[in-house]
Amino acid sequence: MRKLTSLLFLCLVLCCSNTQVNASSDGYFKKAYDFHDANQLDSAVYYYTLHLQNNDQDYSAHFNRGLSLFDQGEYRKAKADFQAVYLNAPDDYEALYYKAYCDYELGNYDGAIEDFKTLHETNPEYASAYITCGVCYYNKNDYKNTILEETKAIELAPENKLGYYNRGLAYLSQEKYILAEADFNRAIDIAPEYVKAYWGRGDAFYDQYKYTDAMTDYKTCIRLDATLPDGYNGLGRCYYKLKEYELANKNYKLAIQLDSTEAVFYSNVGLVHYEKKEYQKAIDYYSKALSIDDKDAESYYYRGLSNKEIKKYDVAKADLEQAHFLDGTLDVSKELNEISMNSFFNKQLFYILLIALSVIIAILVVIAMIARRKNTEIR
Repeated sequence: MRKLTSLLFLCLVLCCSNTQVNASSDGYFKKAYDFHDANQLDSAVYYYTLHLQNNDQDYSAHFNRGLSLFDQGEYRKAKADFQAVYLNAPDDYEALYYKAYCDYELGNYDGAIEDFKTLHETNPEYASAYITCGVCYYNKNDYKNTILEETKAIELAPENKLGYYNRGLAYLSQEKYILAEADFNRAIDIAPEYVKAYWGRGDAFYDQYKYTDAMTDYKTCIRLDATLPDGYNGLGRCYYKLKEYELANKNYKLAIQLDSTEAVFYSNVGLVHYEKKEYQKAIDYYSKALSIDDKDAESYYYRGLSNKEIKKYDVAKADLEQAHFLDGTLDVSKELNEISMNSFFNKQLFYILLIALSVIIAILVVIAMIARRKNTEIR
């Protein structure tokens, strides 16, 4: 659930380029500019496109349309416009930055990193490039390079909260809790209402078993932004560790109300029901989690254990085997052996009961035959 942040508006503040939106004598360009300024992005794209039909070499229009498309989340189309600008003007570092940012949004982290490194060479003072490059490394689980990039960003922009927050998450992933706390504290000092810094520090406290401190930070998250599901999820995790299962369940379900697409929220509810020995409810929630993320080994594992408890051994065996397939570090041999033994004894018990029933039926038949013979002799 941990994600890094690289805010677009900060990039604009830090950037200075001759390709920013500007008025033009062309009517379509002026309309497009006005629509973009009014955040009517569909109309802005439409009029920039009309302008470019007769002015394809107007790279300011390409850049501006790219910004409109970027703000719409149309990253592939935006990238094409920024690419056109950059190919025409290789010294336009802002166009290259946005091209790289589009790759980041598209999940092409290697491509983004390559462009960011070019930016480091051509414009080594551009702090935003280090920030977002660090995010790319983080998403590749390369925490060492994340720290290097964010540290450089902090050197260039020591009052930018993002560098500290991002580096804090990298330290947290390395289990360097003191360093992580220090970075989250600095981010909070810079921006006392920066919700994600409290969330990150709460996770650092949680991982150190400091549940009371963690709860304080998660509650601050909720106070600052009641729509952030991670605050409720974090609070639920703390209550779970303290064995306050009802409060844990309540907070997990509040997280689900705010974001029904996060598999971990459902699996957390499932774990509460598992601990309460409510196995069918646990199975239902783990199934919901797996319908969202079918690569979650832990959900398969606990759904398998729940099925084992209600003696659905074939389903339990399949889930446990899938859990081990997805995560080879999960040792399920003990559970599988128990299932095999239970299945064996259940089959033996079935055969014994079947034989006993057959014997009882045979005895009853014999008794009936004897009774009939006696009745015949009486007559």
